Amino acid sequence: QTHSKGISLTPVTKGVCGSVEIARMLAAHKIHSIGDSHLSNIIRMKEAGVLAKFMLLRSPMMSETEGAAAKVDFSLNSELSILRALNEQSARYGKTHAIILMIELGDRREGVMPEDALNYAHEILKLNSLRLAGIGANLTCLNGVKPTAEKMGQLGAIAQDIEAKLSIQMEIISGGNSANWQWLQETANPGLVNHLRMGETILFGSNPITQAGISGFKHDAFTLLAEVIESKRKPAQPDGEVTFSAF
Repeated sequence: QTHSKGISLTPVTKGVCGSVEIARMLAAHKIHSIGDSHLSNIIRMKEAGVLAKFMLLRSPMMSETEGAAAKVDFSLNSELSILRALNEQSARYGKTHAIILMIELGDRREGVMPEDALNYAHEILKLNSLRLAGIGANLTCLNGVKPTAEKMGQLGAIAQDIEAKLSIQMEIISGGNSANWQWLQETANPGLVNHLRMGETILFGSNPITQAGISGFKHDAFTLLAEVIESKRKPAQPDGEVTFSAF
C-alpha cells in the first residue's frame, strides 16, 4: 500500500533490538533502508552481513559521530554542531553521509523550527562530506500530536521552499512513523511525502493512533517472556506524605 501511493518504507528494528534474523527478512523485500535508533544495533546487523542501507533514526551523540560516519548511510539530524562533527568524520573515512533534516511540526520531540529550516539546509550544503537527502518529521512520539493532512502539507511546503530557494532537489520527504498509518489510509494524495519509518505497525500490526490492531495483520508474532519476582494484592493509592518519585 505504501508503494501504491509512491511512498518508500524504512522498517524499524529497534523494537526487536536489531534482530539479525528479522532484519534479513525485512531486507528481502522492497524497502528503502532499515532503521534503528541504536548505533550498536546497526553495527551488529551490518557485521552479520544484512544487505541493506541503514538509517540511524536519531541524531548521533557527539561521541557517536565517528561510528555513524563509518557505519550508517542515513541519519536524522537537527543540530549544527553534530552535523559539523559528522562532516569531519565522514571526510576522514572518505564517505558522503546522507542527512535527513528533522523539522519540528508541533510534537516538541525533535527538529528545527519551520522558520529556521531554510538556514539549516543552507548550512548543510556547505559541508562537503554531507548530502542533504531530505527533510523529515516525527509526530505522536512525545505529546501525541497527530499526523494529519495539514501537518504533512506543511512538511511538503517546507520542502518546496528549500528546493526552490537553494536550487536543489531532495530525494526524501519523510512524513513520520507508524503513527502515520491512519493518515496513509485516509489520504488519496500524500502530496510530497514519499517516505515513512515504521516499526510498531509492521512488527505488531497495530495502529498507534487508535491503539487497535489492524485488520489483515498478525497481532501475535511476538511473545514476551519474563519471570515474576513478586505477586501480591496491594492498595492502588500511595499511603503517606508524597514527594518526588523515580518518575
